[in-house]
Amino acid sequence: AGITPNDTRDEDVGANFLQNFPTLTSASSPAFDGAEVANAGDGSAKPLGSITVRGSLNSTPNTVHTIHWYFSSSAQCSANQQMTPQLAVGRVANVQTDANGNAPFNFPFAFPVGVQSGTINCTATDPDGSTSEFSACLPVNDAPPPLSLSIADVSVMEGNRGTTNAAFTLTLSAASTQTVTVGFATANSTATANDDYMPNSGTVSFAPGQTSRTMTVVVLGDTTFEPNETFHLNLTTPTNATISRSQATGTIANDDAKRRGTGLGRRARLR
Repeated sequence: AGITPNDTRDEDVGANFLQNFPTLTSASSPAFDGAEVANAGDGSAKPLGSITVRGSLNSTPNTVHTIHWYFSSSAQCSANQQMTPQLAVGRVANVQTDANGNAPFNFPFAFPVGVQSGTINCTATDPDGSTSEFSACLPVNDAPPPLSLSIADVSVMEGNRGTTNAAFTLTLSAASTQTVTVGFATANSTATANDDYMPNSGTVSFAPGQTSRTMTVVVLGDTTFEPNETFHLNLTTPTNATISRSQATGTIANDDAKRRGTGLGRRARLR
């Protein structure tokens, strides 16, 4: 006969009063106030999970329901049924619908040892014991987010002579067990290479465990009054990571006084 569709406010009748099934909407980082969680089979307690699963129920208004959830290592489901035995089960009690029959819920989930992916589905049970069909399955996985690289802007005073270092901080989102590399190169904006700063390019490496590196661009000092000037440092071609922020701006802040009657005047650099 297939799956019976839900109806608004669960007003239809039939076997088990055709109790509406929940909808699982997302899985994200853990943040939960509590739920009963047990391993399938032995009933032993599981610790708070590495993810939080969220869902919603539309059913009889102003009614308390219990959500039962089931985890399987199945990559997909057939007609909302998991394809392999359940490895973990749990429940969320006291899911109270509002006057429109709506109730959000969430629960923590810890992956069984050695398992990093699978599917979760669930049912809803009303106070009279009427239980719904299974919800659609929600794929879940415990894979860590990909490592990402970002680079921060920097501002330095120009200086009247010699050079000043503009130190850009490059950050890796988390420590890696592999060497992470990324290419970098400066680019002109309002500042000009070899006149306001020395161009720089190359590759920077993060050894396993490192999360921060510094890249230096040499800024050339002078005594000419001029507006603040900028240049860019761009990241390219990463290995073993992605790039979340690929361009940083270096600002060369003017620290020279404007000379009377000379306008900006001719650039003067003291050696």
